[in-house]
Order: sequence, then structure tokens, then C-alpha cells
Amino acid sequence: MKHKRSKLLALLLIFCTLLTSVFLPSCGGADTDKEGADDTAVAGDIKDAATTVTETTQLRPDLPDIDFDGRTYDMLVMDNDNAWWLENFEYYAELNGEVLNDAIYMRNNAVEERFNFKITETREANPGAIMRTSITAGESQYEVFCEDLAELANFASSGYLYDFNSIPYIDLGMPWWDANAASGFSLGGSLYFMTGDYTLHDKYRLYCILFNKGLAEKYNVENLYNVVDDNRWTIDLMEKIARETTVDLDGDGVIGYADQWGILSQAYDNFNGMCYGMDNRISTKDKDDMPVIDMYTDRLVKTVDILVNFLCDTNVSLFMQDIKGQPRADIFMATMYESGQAIFYNALLVCAKMTYQNTDQLDFGIIPQPKLDESQENYLTTTQYPWAYGIAVPLTVEDAEFTGIALEALSAESRYVTMPAFYEVTIKTKYTTDEKAPVMLDMIFDNIIYDVAAVYNWGGLRTILDATLPQRKENIFASEYAKAEAKIEADMQKTLEAFFG
Repeated sequence: MKHKRSKLLALLLIFCTLLTSVFLPSCGGADTDKEGADDTAVAGDIKDAATTVTETTQLRPDLPDIDFDGRTYDMLVMDNDNAWWLENFEYYAELNGEVLNDAIYMRNNAVEERFNFKITETREANPGAIMRTSITAGESQYEVFCEDLAELANFASSGYLYDFNSIPYIDLGMPWWDANAASGFSLGGSLYFMTGDYTLHDKYRLYCILFNKGLAEKYNVENLYNVVDDNRWTIDLMEKIARETTVDLDGDGVIGYADQWGILSQAYDNFNGMCYGMDNRISTKDKDDMPVIDMYTDRLVKTVDILVNFLCDTNVSLFMQDIKGQPRADIFMATMYESGQAIFYNALLVCAKMTYQNTDQLDFGIIPQPKLDESQENYLTTTQYPWAYGIAVPLTVEDAEFTGIALEALSAESRYVTMPAFYEVTIKTKYTTDEKAPVMLDMIFDNIIYDVAAVYNWGGLRTILDATLPQRKENIFASEYAKAEAKIEADMQKTLEAFFG
């Protein structure tokens, strides 16, 4: 009874705080969780996160006071019992004492109470197929559709989605919408899918670098946080450290699964992620917001040459897909890193979460991807398009005003309720153990590149970087691009014709 009472008291405290200061009309490894903290500690985390937010000035959405008479706001989202990374977790929750889960519940409850509607969620293993059938049949069951960005691009090309610029009450200039996504995903001023503070799964799919602090100390590697701060974190330095810390532990003359690697890469697409980290693009935009393919540049040619010689050197670097003889190569690689078998883990942000959850024996840090050289202005990243989820509104919605009000309200509340729980508690303090990680994560979240040609993958141009080159492990960039060039242009024109006629 004591635990139930403490949880209830804490939830009431935070709920009252949110109502008074936020919601006034005028706010791969196994997925084993270490959360089992007592309810008082969990509630304290929620309260601290909310208190921090309420002490700052909050922007509010310009929404009318309206009563929707108990109608439902139904979302169609991904669910897969066999793959935790395919599950959307950020849209619906029931109270269970876990920090982020309960923040999601409180956000939803407050918006439901203000506008008198009920949020429901439909989970499907293949939401794209369900949504396509629903739209072509003219059905209006779902207000919002959540899928991976690459699939949403296909829906946009099919003319199945609402332009976010035309949804009533959606204000893309507000900070709860990702401005980088708005400019990156638009075509000719039309924008059919988005990310922002309402979407959390996509944050886990950002590329970053984990580093083993123990190995760094053992090999007298200078403080990498300071290196990042001093603008000296470059690909050349990363390669130098990786080569100096690769060790043939079993003495058999080859670097194998029992040895110490310079770098482990979570997947082939980390090659593509590092290309963006070194400030490359596949496309740019002209003055009319139309795409211009700009892939075969001197900078990307240089980047590819560096990465082929480094990431594709099997004497220092290992990709997860190259692991043989293991039923789950992803778990095998994660275990290698958790066991201290590499100084660098070329990974996704979710790998930091999983590494912490799976072991308390490894002291690791999180830093951005390296720059090409010190003249590069910012540390950059991009997202894993086929696995990162965004949101879209099906063209068949019956009441766009209701959808817009609900989506804008939930997005705004997410900035002040769920994002603090996700970012400040879950990522910054819960799944990391040092003070500098928050600063590094700020750099990563603030500098995301969304490339419209990459998300549409015209002519398979993204595939050259996220599959072909790392798999072949030779610099065939010029020939692969030459083979694809005509199809790239044809596919892009087909998309533009679908959009604009």
C-alpha cells in the first residue's frame, strides 16, 4: 500500500503541475530493462523533469477552445512482437510507473481532458498495407498514420497523404516540429510527412559513436569529449586511434571474433551515416524547393575513399552483416562491444540505450560522428530512413480541423512533457553515466541532415552508400553512380510528376 500511495501522490503532483503550468488554454541486443527502481524514485524523476520545463518560458499553440464530444482520435502504428525496434512506443500508454511511459500517459490525458476526445491506437505488423487498403477504399478510420520514412515517401508519391501545410491549425514554425525535417522532406513547398517532438522512435535511429572509456585510458587516448569540444574530432583521428587499439588477442595472426577491434559497425548503413557526418549530401534544393541531385562531388569522392580504406579494412573494422556462423549477428556484435572488444562502436543512438540496459560492466561515452576535417563547421548526423518513423495524415480524414487541433496540441505537449522524460531522463541521465554525454547529445539532435533524395532513394542512390560499397569493400563509387545515374533522374522525375503533374 505504501508504494501505491507514493506512486499515486507523485503522479497527482506532476499531473497538477502539468495542468496548471502547461495545459492552460492561454502545453541490437535483447530488450531487458534495468528500470525496476522503486516508485518514489521513478516519480521523482518525472517530477524533476517537469519542474525543469515549467521554470522556462513556454510557447503555446494557437488553438480554439472546443469540445469534441468524446470522439476518437485513432492512430495506426507499427507493432512487431519479434522486433522491439519496429515498435512505436510514444503515442499511447497506460500508467505503469516507468518514467517515459507515464509521461506519455499524462500528455495524452491532459489533451483529451482539454478537448474532450479519446486517443486510441491500432497496432499492426504491417501498417502500410492496412493504411493503403483503407485509403484506396475511401475509409476515414485513422487520423494519423505512423510508418518508416521511406514507406511514407511511397505514400506521398501515390497521392495518399495530406500536405502538412494544408492541415488546419498545424504551425510548422513552432519548435515542436523539426525544422530540419520540414525543409528536408518538402518538395516544391509540399510536405507530406514529418517528425518532431511527438515522434520519439526516430530519435533512436540517429547515427552516433560510442567509445570504450577503459580502452581509451589504457591506450592513453586523450579525452575524446575535449577533442570534440576543440573541433578536432575528425575521421583521420578516429582511424588512427582505431588502428592503434586493434589487437590480435588470441595470437593466431588474424583479427577475428575473439580479438580486439578498432571499430565495430552496427550495420552497413553506418557507412552512409558517416558520409553525412562528414558533411555530404545526395541532393540539394533550388530556389523553388525542387530537388537537384548533387551526389558525385569531390567531397563525397574523397569521403568514400577514406571510408573504404578504413571501415572496409577487415583487419581493423567489422560490420555486423559480415559476422558468420551466428544465429543473431546483431546480438553477437552487441555482446562483443559490451565485452570490451572494441574502442569504437559505430552505432545508432538506440545502441547506447541497449548497451546500458544489457551491462553495467562497460564504461562508455557517446560522441557525434567525426568530421571530414577541422574546417567542417558542425558535427552532423542523419537518420536511418528505412527504420526511422515519421507521421502522416491520410487524405481520407473526414474532419481535418479535428485532426489538426489534436495533432498540434499533442505535439506541443510533447515538447514540454514527453521530450523532457525521453531526453533529459531516459537518454541523458538514465542510459548514460557521465556529465558530458548531455552536451554531446545536444550536438547530435541539433544537427540532423534530412536529404529528400535519400528518403525517396531515387534510382537506389542511397543504396550505393548504405549497402553496395560497404558490402563489396572496394571503391566502386564512380562505376556504381554511372550505372544508376539515368535511373536516378528518371525516378526523381516520376516522383515530381506524381506531385505536380
